[in-house]
Parts: sequence; C-alpha cells; structure tokens
Amino acid sequence: MIGKLLLIRESGILPFHLNQDKFEIDDDLLSGFCVANYNIARELNDSIDTMMMKDKYKIIFREFENNLRKKFIIAAFCHKYHIDEAVKNKMEHIFNRFFKEYEFEAEHATIRDEKFIESVREQVNDNDLKVFVEDHLNFIKNTIEPIAWKDGNDIDSYAITSSSNTVLFADCKKAVLERHPEADSIEKIIEGYLTTWNIKNIPQGDLFTGMSLIAGLDLEDFVISNQKTYGLCINSCINLKQDVKNELLLYFFGKNTLMRQCLISIEETLRDNLC
Repeated sequence: MIGKLLLIRESGILPFHLNQDKFEIDDDLLSGFCVANYNIARELNDSIDTMMMKDKYKIIFREFENNLRKKFIIAAFCHKYHIDEAVKNKMEHIFNRFFKEYEFEAEHATIRDEKFIESVREQVNDNDLKVFVEDHLNFIKNTIEPIAWKDGNDIDSYAITSSSNTVLFADCKKAVLERHPEADSIEKIIEGYLTTWNIKNIPQGDLFTGMSLIAGLDLEDFVISNQKTYGLCINSCINLKQDVKNELLLYFFGKNTLMRQCLISIEETLRDNLC
C-alpha cells in the first residue's frame, strides 16, 4: 500500500497530504524531511529519485510544475514491493488530474475538501482497477483456476495486481498458508514474494525468477526448504481508458519452471474477453 502521499511546494509548505497507514508521523516533519533531502541532492548537482530504507519501505519522489509554472514535489511513502516506475506514473496521473490546474487559495492553504481527498485516495489505491476485477472476478477465477490448480502444473498461488503491484486479488492452495503461519492473509504472502523480487520497472513481457536469481530462489533451495517459490509475471494488456499507464499484471507462483507453457491459454482468454 502507498501509505502516505505528500504534495509539497518548493518552499516546503504542504498543501495536500494523504495518510492511510498506521504510522502517526507529523506531516510537517515529513515534508521538511523530504524537501531537505531533495534540496541536498540538488546542491550536489544531482537529483533524488527513490530513497530506500533498510527492510520494508521506500520513498519515491517526483517534481512537477503546474499551469502557473509553480514547482511541486510529490513524495510517496510505500512498501518495497511496489514498482518504482509505476508509482511515478501514478504520481504523474494524480498531479495532472488533480493539481496541475488547482487554484490554491493561498500560499499556506491546506486542501481540506473531503470529497476531493477521497477522489485522490481512490486513484492512489487503484480503485478503478479493483472495481474492474471485482466485476469480472467469477470469469477470471473460472479461467485461471482450472489450469492453475490442475495436478502436475505445480502452481500453488496466483495474484492479480495493478502496475504498481497493489494486490487486487490473490488465491492459493491450503499448503501455502500452512507454510506461512506468520501471515494473516494470502495478500501478505504475495507481498512478501513481490518484495523479494524487488521489481523496479513494469515488466514488458514475461518475468520469471529462474535459478540465477541472486536472492537464492533456486530449485534446490525450494525443494530442500519448501519455503520459497518460483514465479512468472505476465502483462495482461488490460488497462482502463482513464488511467492508460496502469494495467493488470498476472503473477503465478509454484515449482514448475515451465509454467509459462500451461498459462498461454489463460493469458489469451483473459485478453480476448476483458480488453
């Protein structure tokens, strides 16, 4: 989840912020932190793009200019499983839709319009894609699961995400939950897989974690520990007109190193019926 989204003036003033995580951090402190790091990079004749924290989180930055040529910084605080490129695309979409022509009342004014804030929240959380998946969920499950759960295909879980890796739907075999007793949902397990993959750019084709993956997810490791997994990511080419850079990604996880071959019909069926 993108936990916090800050729109910051070049001066450091915070006219808009969206908080939707459990961390109670002073908004002005956060905006000051972001601007300080941004300005330090600029003083070094450099720029700041993504700030990585040690284990779980990162901050992604982008600079924009509104129709009055005023500069703004958007900072997104998110989990590491989110795809940097897609989060930046989302920032651009949100700025152009909501803030590029917004008439701010004054330099220090803060946007408090609840309807406006909720509209931004819906875009941040990929609500349009969530509704699309929910509306077509029976068809999607009936297309995927007869093949995914078929004996011999060795696929034990799958997920449908947005381009930024917001998990929209996921399901798994019972054995997966048993292997991860610490997780309270299949979505948390999938987020763990995605964090391990650490994808920076939206996959432009199939992404498969093979035996050369530096994180050690090789076949021997899987067989011995039964804790780790292979996976495949497919671009579905399904996106919505109102957010053209955001599309559904399909992830499949399991032991089958040739799983791409048994998933071709899934990909084609979904594209033919949902695009």
